[in-house]
Amino acid sequence: MMPSLQAQRPFAQSPSIAVSFELTWLRLALHPVRVLQLNPTFYPSTRDGGPSESLLLLARGLLAANVELEIVTTNGDGPTNSHVPLGASTFYKGVPVRYFNRFPKLGYAPSQSLLRHLKRVARDVDLVHVHALFNFPSTAGAALLRSMGVPYVTSPRGMCEPWALGHRSWKKWPYWRAIERGNVAGARAVHATSDEEASQLRLLFPTQDVFVVPNPVELPSEPLDVARAANRIVFLGRLHPVKGLEVLVAAMSLLTKRHPDVELVLAGPDHHGELARVEARLASLAPRPNVRWIGEVHGDAKSRFLASATALALTSHSESFGRTVVEALAHGTPVVVSRACPWASVAQHGAGFWVDNEPEAVADALARILEAPSGGHTMRLAARTLANDYDVDRIGRAMLDEYRRVLAAP
Repeated sequence: MMPSLQAQRPFAQSPSIAVSFELTWLRLALHPVRVLQLNPTFYPSTRDGGPSESLLLLARGLLAANVELEIVTTNGDGPTNSHVPLGASTFYKGVPVRYFNRFPKLGYAPSQSLLRHLKRVARDVDLVHVHALFNFPSTAGAALLRSMGVPYVTSPRGMCEPWALGHRSWKKWPYWRAIERGNVAGARAVHATSDEEASQLRLLFPTQDVFVVPNPVELPSEPLDVARAANRIVFLGRLHPVKGLEVLVAAMSLLTKRHPDVELVLAGPDHHGELARVEARLASLAPRPNVRWIGEVHGDAKSRFLASATALALTSHSESFGRTVVEALAHGTPVVVSRACPWASVAQHGAGFWVDNEPEAVADALARILEAPSGGHTMRLAARTLANDYDVDRIGRAMLDEYRRVLAAP
C-alpha cells in the first residue's frame, strides 16, 4: 500500500505556522510542482542498470501527475561518452532530459558544465531531487544546493546500506565523513525505496525526515503468451559482487541433486569481471550445475525471458529495492529472494520465498517452487497481484504527495 499523505502530514506548532503551511499547501495543490531530477548518468547509457530505468519510469509517473520536470545528467557511459545533445533540452522516450559533458571520463562522472547549469536554474524550481551518492553530480550538486539554500530531496539508492558502505570502505568512509554525510543530513528529506532501507537511514540520521516510495515498474497490460520452460531458474541484473552469485550457483549445485535437469540462466551485463569468478566457483562444485550466461536482454526479449521462467532468484548481499523482483512478479513468475533484500512481502503474499542468504535455504526454496502443486498456478496469481502495487502512475502520484508535503512542512 502506498504511503498515506494525510498520515504523514506534520502537525503545525503555532497558528502562524499553521496558516503558512496551509497557504503553501494550497499553492502547491493549485500549480504544477517544478522539479529537477539530478542523476550522474542516464539512458542511452545502460552501465548503471536499475537506477536509470527507475528514474525513467518515475519521471513518467510524475509527468502523468502534472509535475514539471527535467532530468539533468551527464553523457557518461562507462569508459566512453554517449553521443547525445549537450546543454540543450531534449527528450528520451518522452521524458525531458538535459545532458552535460563528462570530463575527464571517470566513473565519478565529473562535469563542471552540469554544476554551472545547476547554479543558474536551481532557484527557478520548487525542488531538486538528487539521486545516488558518491559521484560528482550528486555530491557537488547537493553541496551547491545547501550553500544556495535550495530545498532538495536525496535518494541514496541503497548506498547507505552496511554492505555498500563497507565495500571499498578505505575510500568511502573518509569521503562519507567529510562530505556525503552532510549532504544527506542537509536534505529537506531522504527518500527510501523500502521500509528496510528507511530503517537503516533512520539509524544513521535519527532526526532526518525519511519517507518511503517504492520504485515503479512498467507492468504488462496482460500476461504474455509464452510457454514456461520446465526447471528453468533465471537471474536478471548486472553481474557484480553485491548480487551474491556465489551463493546462487552453490544453491544450484544442491538443487541439481534433487532435479538433475534444472538450469540457471544468467542475464545481464558483466562490467566487473564477475562472470570469471562465477565460472571459477562452478568449477569447484560437485555436481556442477547447468549454468549459462546470455548477456543483456531488453524490451520484449526481457519480458519473454522472465515470463518463460519457473522462478527468478535474487541472492544479493544488499539491495534497497530489487526492481527485477517486481518485473518477474508482473509476469507471474514466483521469486526466491534473500533476506538482505526488502521483500518480506513476497512470502507474505504467497508469491515466493524470502530466505536466509545461504545455499541450503535458497536451494530448498527453489525446490518448493519446482515441486509446487498444479505447476505453481496459485503462486503465479499471487505474484501478479503483488506487482500491481508498483504501477508507474500510482508511484508518481505517491512521490508528488511527498514533494508537496516536504515543501509545505514548517
